[in-house]
Order: sequence, then structure tokens, then C-alpha cells
Amino acid sequence: FFLMHDYDNNSRLDGLEILNSLSHNHHEQDAEHNKEQSQEQLISFVDLILNDQDLDKDGYISYAEFIR
Repeated sequence: FFLMHDYDNNSRLDGLEILNSLSHNHHEQDAEHNKEQSQEQLISFVDLILNDQDLDKDGYISYAEFIR
């Protein structure tokens, strides 16, 4: 998952990479369900993930943070 979604190959996941990974899965499951609300929910979820997983608070999730 980590390497597959690290689009810029910098060994860190940023908010956009996390959002893209979630958006891809979300759209496959529910193609037309209120896109604006869904986008807001996804952004809120990305914020929660970063708050929980980004231990050094640099705005990225490193591989070490990801596997903890």
C-alpha cells in the first residue's frame, strides 16, 4: 500500500497521496453518492489519519510511522 501510493517516490505519504488512495477506493464503491459531501468526509478522514500517524508532525507519514 505504502509504495503503491507514494506517487512522488519520496518515501513519505502526504495528504494528497492519502486522499488519492482513499478517493480511488471510495469512488469504486460508491460512484455518484453526493460527491461534495463525500469529498469533505474524505478530507476530514485524511486529517484524522495525519493527526494519528504523523508522529513528528512534519505533514507526512514516513514508512516508519506507517508500519508502527
